[in-house]
Amino acid sequence: GVSLALIARPPRVGWLMTVKTSVPPAAVAPALPPSLGQGDVPVAVIVENQVAARPAAGLERARLVFEVPAEGGITRYLALFALADLPDRIGPVRSARPYLVAWAEEWRAALFHSGGSEAALTRLRESPLPNVDEISAFGRYFFRDQGRLRPHDLYTSGRLIRQAFDDLALSRRALFTPLPAAKPSPQGVVTPLPGVRITSDDPDYCVAYRYDPAAQAYQRWLAGERHRTEGGKAVYAKSVLVPVISARVLDREGRLQFALDGSGELTALIFGRVIAGRWERSGGQTRYVDAAGADLVFPDG
Repeated sequence: GVSLALIARPPRVGWLMTVKTSVPPAAVAPALPPSLGQGDVPVAVIVENQVAARPAAGLERARLVFEVPAEGGITRYLALFALADLPDRIGPVRSARPYLVAWAEEWRAALFHSGGSEAALTRLRESPLPNVDEISAFGRYFFRDQGRLRPHDLYTSGRLIRQAFDDLALSRRALFTPLPAAKPSPQGVVTPLPGVRITSDDPDYCVAYRYDPAAQAYQRWLAGERHRTEGGKAVYAKSVLVPVISARVLDREGRLQFALDGSGELTALIFGRVIAGRWERSGGQTRYVDAAGADLVFPDG
Protein backbone atom coordinates (compact mmCIF):
# COMPACT_ATOMS: atom_id res chain seq x y z
CA GLY A 1 0.00 0.00 0.00
CA VAL A 2 0.91 3.64 0.26
CA SER A 3 2.24 4.82 3.59
CA LEU A 4 1.73 8.44 4.65
CA ALA A 5 3.84 9.57 7.59
CA LEU A 6 2.65 12.96 8.80
CA ILE A 7 5.07 15.46 10.28
CA ALA A 8 3.53 17.95 12.72
CA ARG A 9 6.49 20.33 12.76
CA PRO A 10 9.52 21.02 10.54
CA PRO A 11 10.60 17.46 9.79
CA ARG A 12 13.83 15.81 10.71
CA VAL A 13 14.22 13.64 7.65
CA GLY A 14 17.57 12.07 6.86
CA TRP A 15 18.69 9.86 3.99
CA LEU A 16 19.70 6.37 5.08
CA MET A 17 21.57 5.59 1.91
CA THR A 18 21.98 6.59 -1.71
CA VAL A 19 23.68 3.90 -3.75
CA LYS A 20 23.58 2.89 -7.39
CA THR A 21 23.00 -0.67 -8.42
CA SER A 22 21.24 -2.72 -11.06
CA VAL A 23 17.74 -3.71 -10.02
CA PRO A 24 17.70 -7.53 -9.74
CA PRO A 25 14.65 -9.63 -10.60
CA ALA A 26 12.03 -9.82 -7.86
CA ALA A 27 12.77 -13.41 -6.83
CA VAL A 28 11.36 -13.31 -3.30
CA ALA A 29 9.07 -10.29 -3.48
CA PRO A 30 6.46 -10.04 -0.70
CA ALA A 31 2.84 -10.53 -1.72
CA LEU A 32 1.75 -6.91 -1.45
CA PRO A 33 -1.94 -6.09 -1.84
CA PRO A 34 -2.99 -3.86 -4.76
CA SER A 35 -3.99 -0.22 -4.46
CA LEU A 36 -7.54 0.76 -3.59
CA GLY A 37 -9.24 0.94 -6.97
CA GLN A 38 -12.61 1.26 -8.63
CA GLY A 39 -14.99 -1.35 -7.26
CA ASP A 40 -13.24 -1.68 -3.89
CA VAL A 41 -15.29 -0.88 -0.79
CA PRO A 42 -12.94 0.91 1.67
CA VAL A 43 -12.89 0.05 5.36
CA ALA A 44 -10.88 2.18 7.82
CA VAL A 45 -9.67 0.95 11.22
CA ILE A 46 -7.84 3.08 13.80
CA VAL A 47 -4.90 0.99 14.99
CA GLU A 48 -2.68 1.67 17.98
CA ASN A 49 1.11 2.06 17.77
CA GLN A 50 2.02 2.50 21.43
CA VAL A 51 4.97 0.31 22.41
CA ALA A 52 2.82 -1.83 24.72
CA ALA A 53 0.42 -2.48 21.82
CA ARG A 54 3.03 -3.89 19.45
CA PRO A 55 3.11 -5.85 17.26
CA ALA A 56 0.02 -4.64 15.44
CA ALA A 57 -2.16 -7.13 13.60
CA GLY A 58 -3.33 -6.89 9.99
CA LEU A 59 -1.29 -3.98 8.63
CA GLU A 60 0.27 -6.17 5.93
CA ARG A 61 -3.11 -6.33 4.14
CA ALA A 62 -3.80 -2.58 4.34
CA ARG A 63 -4.06 -0.76 1.01
CA LEU A 64 -3.23 2.67 2.47
CA VAL A 65 -1.91 3.63 5.91
CA PHE A 66 -1.74 7.06 7.53
CA GLU A 67 0.68 7.37 10.44
CA VAL A 68 0.26 10.54 12.45
CA PRO A 69 1.36 11.96 15.81
CA ALA A 70 -1.19 11.69 18.60
CA GLU A 71 -0.79 12.78 22.22
CA GLY A 72 2.59 12.63 23.90
CA GLY A 73 4.58 11.96 20.75
CA ILE A 74 2.95 8.55 20.22
CA THR A 75 1.83 7.86 16.66
CA ARG A 76 -1.39 6.18 15.56
CA TYR A 77 -2.44 4.50 12.32
CA LEU A 78 -5.49 4.89 10.14
CA ALA A 79 -5.38 1.69 8.11
CA LEU A 80 -7.57 1.39 5.02
CA PHE A 81 -8.55 -2.03 3.69
CA ALA A 82 -10.75 -3.37 0.92
CA LEU A 83 -13.90 -5.06 2.20
CA ALA A 84 -13.27 -8.05 -0.07
CA ASP A 85 -9.73 -8.54 1.28
CA LEU A 86 -9.81 -8.16 5.05
CA PRO A 87 -7.32 -9.89 7.38
CA ASP A 88 -8.53 -12.27 10.07
CA ARG A 89 -7.41 -9.94 12.87
CA ILE A 90 -6.90 -6.15 13.02
CA GLY A 91 -5.73 -4.13 15.99
CA PRO A 92 -5.31 -3.13 18.69
CA VAL A 93 -8.19 -0.77 17.88
CA ARG A 94 -8.15 2.66 19.50
CA SER A 95 -10.05 5.94 19.60
CA ALA A 96 -10.72 8.48 16.87
CA ARG A 97 -9.28 11.94 16.36
CA PRO A 98 -10.85 14.58 14.06
CA TYR A 99 -8.02 14.40 11.50
CA LEU A 100 -8.39 10.61 11.30
CA VAL A 101 -12.12 11.09 10.68
CA ALA A 102 -11.31 13.65 7.95
CA TRP A 103 -9.09 11.19 6.08
CA ALA A 104 -11.65 8.41 6.42
CA GLU A 105 -14.21 10.83 4.95
CA GLU A 106 -11.88 11.60 2.05
CA TRP A 107 -11.76 7.91 1.17
CA ARG A 108 -15.49 7.36 1.92
CA ALA A 109 -14.46 4.51 4.22
CA ALA A 110 -16.63 2.96 6.91
CA LEU A 111 -14.74 3.73 10.12
CA PHE A 112 -14.20 1.18 12.93
CA HIS A 113 -12.90 2.64 16.20
CA SER A 114 -13.29 2.69 19.98
CA GLY A 115 -14.64 6.04 21.11
CA GLY A 116 -12.76 9.23 20.39
CA SER A 117 -11.90 12.72 21.51
CA GLU A 118 -14.76 15.17 21.97
CA ALA A 119 -13.83 16.90 18.71
CA ALA A 120 -13.76 13.60 16.82
CA LEU A 121 -17.11 12.41 18.18
CA THR A 122 -18.69 15.79 17.37
CA ARG A 123 -17.41 15.52 13.81
CA LEU A 124 -18.72 11.97 13.49
CA ARG A 125 -22.18 13.02 14.68
CA GLU A 126 -22.27 15.63 11.91
CA SER A 127 -20.70 13.40 9.25
CA PRO A 128 -22.43 11.12 6.74
CA LEU A 129 -19.52 8.72 7.25
CA PRO A 130 -20.63 5.29 8.53
CA ASN A 131 -18.83 4.65 11.80
CA VAL A 132 -18.88 1.57 13.99
CA ASP A 133 -17.89 2.54 17.54
CA GLU A 134 -16.99 -0.19 20.04
CA ILE A 135 -18.12 2.06 22.91
CA SER A 136 -21.76 1.77 21.85
CA ALA A 137 -24.29 -0.86 20.85
CA PHE A 138 -21.77 -1.86 18.16
CA GLY A 139 -19.37 -3.46 20.62
CA ARG A 140 -20.30 -6.90 19.26
CA TYR A 141 -18.19 -6.17 16.17
CA PHE A 142 -15.03 -6.17 18.31
CA PHE A 143 -13.43 -8.60 20.74
CA ARG A 144 -10.95 -8.57 23.62
CA ASP A 145 -7.81 -10.68 23.57
CA GLN A 146 -7.49 -12.11 27.08
CA GLY A 147 -3.74 -12.51 26.58
CA ARG A 148 -3.20 -8.74 26.24
CA LEU A 149 -3.46 -6.03 28.90
CA ARG A 150 -6.09 -3.29 28.61
CA PRO A 151 -6.40 -0.99 26.78
CA HIS A 152 -4.17 -2.73 24.21
CA ASP A 153 -6.41 -5.79 23.87
CA LEU A 154 -9.22 -4.66 21.54
CA TYR A 155 -9.44 -6.13 18.03
CA THR A 156 -11.80 -6.60 15.15
CA SER A 157 -11.69 -9.08 12.29
CA GLY A 158 -12.68 -9.55 8.68
CA ARG A 159 -15.60 -11.72 9.76
CA LEU A 160 -16.91 -9.16 12.28
CA ILE A 161 -16.53 -6.25 9.84
CA ARG A 162 -18.44 -8.11 7.12
CA GLN A 163 -21.09 -8.96 9.73
CA ALA A 164 -21.39 -5.26 10.61
CA PHE A 165 -21.87 -4.38 6.93
CA ASP A 166 -24.68 -6.95 6.71
CA ASP A 167 -26.40 -6.14 10.03
CA LEU A 168 -26.18 -2.34 9.67
CA ALA A 169 -26.85 -2.28 5.91
CA LEU A 170 -23.68 -0.24 5.34
CA SER A 171 -23.14 1.00 1.80
CA ARG A 172 -21.09 -1.20 -0.50
CA ARG A 173 -20.70 1.52 -3.14
CA ALA A 174 -17.20 2.70 -3.99
CA LEU A 175 -17.39 6.51 -4.02
CA PHE A 176 -13.75 7.51 -3.44
CA THR A 177 -11.25 8.91 -5.93
CA PRO A 178 -8.28 6.52 -6.42
CA LEU A 179 -4.74 7.83 -6.43
CA PRO A 180 -3.38 8.41 -9.97
CA ALA A 181 -1.83 5.16 -11.20
CA ALA A 182 1.49 4.65 -13.00
CA LYS A 183 2.90 1.82 -15.06
CA PRO A 184 5.56 -0.37 -13.40
CA SER A 185 9.13 0.94 -13.33
CA PRO A 186 11.50 -0.58 -15.92
CA GLN A 187 13.46 -3.63 -14.76
CA GLY A 188 17.27 -3.84 -14.71
CA VAL A 189 17.86 -0.09 -14.86
CA VAL A 190 20.57 1.64 -12.85
CA THR A 191 18.60 3.72 -10.38
CA PRO A 192 19.40 5.65 -7.19
CA LEU A 193 17.96 3.67 -4.27
CA PRO A 194 17.49 6.01 -1.31
CA GLY A 195 16.03 5.33 2.05
CA VAL A 196 14.54 7.84 4.45
CA ARG A 197 14.60 8.14 8.23
CA ILE A 198 11.94 10.12 10.11
CA THR A 199 13.13 10.89 13.63
CA SER A 200 11.21 11.49 16.83
CA ASP A 201 12.03 12.76 20.30
CA ASP A 202 11.27 9.21 21.44
CA PRO A 203 13.41 6.57 19.69
CA ASP A 204 10.54 4.07 19.97
CA TYR A 205 8.70 6.08 17.30
CA CYS A 206 11.57 6.64 14.88
CA VAL A 207 10.70 5.23 11.46
CA ALA A 208 12.79 4.35 8.43
CA TYR A 209 12.00 3.12 4.92
CA ARG A 210 14.62 1.35 2.80
CA TYR A 211 14.08 0.54 -0.84
CA ASP A 212 14.23 -3.18 -1.66
CA PRO A 213 14.92 -3.51 -5.39
CA ALA A 214 13.85 -7.17 -5.49
CA ALA A 215 10.42 -6.25 -4.12
CA GLN A 216 10.34 -2.83 -5.84
CA ALA A 217 8.96 -1.56 -2.54
CA TYR A 218 10.12 0.13 0.66
CA GLN A 219 10.67 -2.02 3.70
CA ARG A 220 9.65 -0.28 6.91
CA TRP A 221 11.76 -0.08 10.05
CA LEU A 222 10.35 0.86 13.45
CA ALA A 223 12.44 1.73 16.52
CA GLY A 224 15.58 0.52 14.78
CA GLU A 225 14.23 -2.91 13.80
CA ARG A 226 12.48 -4.29 10.74
CA HIS A 227 8.78 -3.67 11.32
CA ARG A 228 6.85 -6.92 11.50
CA THR A 229 3.19 -7.50 12.22
CA GLU A 230 1.75 -9.87 14.79
CA GLY A 231 1.93 -12.75 12.31
CA GLY A 232 5.63 -12.08 11.63
CA LYS A 233 5.01 -10.43 8.24
CA ALA A 234 7.47 -7.72 7.22
CA VAL A 235 5.81 -4.39 6.47
CA TYR A 236 6.42 -2.92 3.00
CA ALA A 237 4.98 0.05 1.11
CA LYS A 238 5.13 0.61 -2.63
CA SER A 239 5.20 4.39 -2.09
CA VAL A 240 5.95 6.60 0.91
CA LEU A 241 4.64 10.16 1.27
CA VAL A 242 5.90 12.55 3.95
CA PRO A 243 3.73 15.69 3.99
CA VAL A 244 4.53 18.54 6.37
CA ILE A 245 1.32 19.77 8.04
CA SER A 246 1.20 22.43 10.73
CA ALA A 247 -0.41 21.52 14.04
CA ARG A 248 -1.21 23.00 17.42
CA VAL A 249 -1.98 21.50 20.83
CA LEU A 250 -5.65 21.73 21.77
CA ASP A 251 -5.88 20.75 25.46
CA ARG A 252 -4.12 19.54 28.58
CA GLU A 253 -4.12 15.98 27.26
CA GLY A 254 -1.93 17.14 24.38
CA ARG A 255 -4.47 16.42 21.64
CA LEU A 256 -3.60 18.00 18.33
CA GLN A 257 -5.35 19.97 15.62
CA PHE A 258 -3.93 19.72 12.12
CA ALA A 259 -4.31 22.38 9.42
CA LEU A 260 -5.48 19.87 6.83
CA ASP A 261 -6.77 22.39 4.29
CA GLY A 262 -4.32 24.42 2.26
CA SER A 263 -0.93 23.21 1.05
CA GLY A 264 2.53 22.34 2.26
CA GLU A 265 5.80 20.61 1.51
CA LEU A 266 5.93 16.97 0.53
CA THR A 267 8.68 14.39 0.16
CA ALA A 268 7.64 11.37 -1.90
CA LEU A 269 9.48 8.08 -2.35
CA ILE A 270 8.24 6.34 -5.51
CA PHE A 271 9.97 3.68 -7.65
CA GLY A 272 13.19 4.12 -5.66
CA ARG A 273 13.33 7.82 -6.41
CA VAL A 274 12.94 10.91 -4.26
CA ILE A 275 10.51 13.61 -5.39
CA ALA A 276 10.22 17.00 -3.70
CA GLY A 277 6.70 18.30 -4.16
CA ARG A 278 3.64 19.63 -2.40
CA TRP A 279 0.32 18.48 -1.03
CA GLU A 280 -2.82 20.51 -1.71
CA ARG A 281 -6.17 19.95 -0.01
CA SER A 282 -9.50 21.66 -0.60
CA GLY A 283 -13.09 20.49 -0.61
CA GLY A 284 -12.10 17.46 1.43
CA GLN A 285 -9.80 16.07 -1.28
CA THR A 286 -5.99 15.95 -1.29
CA ARG A 287 -3.67 16.15 -4.30
CA TYR A 288 -0.02 15.20 -4.22
CA VAL A 289 1.99 17.06 -6.85
CA ASP A 290 5.59 17.49 -7.98
CA ALA A 291 7.50 20.78 -8.07
CA ALA A 292 5.90 21.66 -11.43
CA GLY A 293 2.39 21.10 -10.06
CA ALA A 294 1.73 17.84 -11.94
CA ASP A 295 -0.09 15.04 -10.09
CA LEU A 296 2.22 12.37 -8.73
CA VAL A 297 1.46 8.89 -10.08
CA PHE A 298 1.85 5.74 -8.01
CA PRO A 299 2.64 2.10 -8.75
CA ASP A 300 -0.03 -0.46 -7.96
CA GLY A 301 0.22 -1.73 -4.43
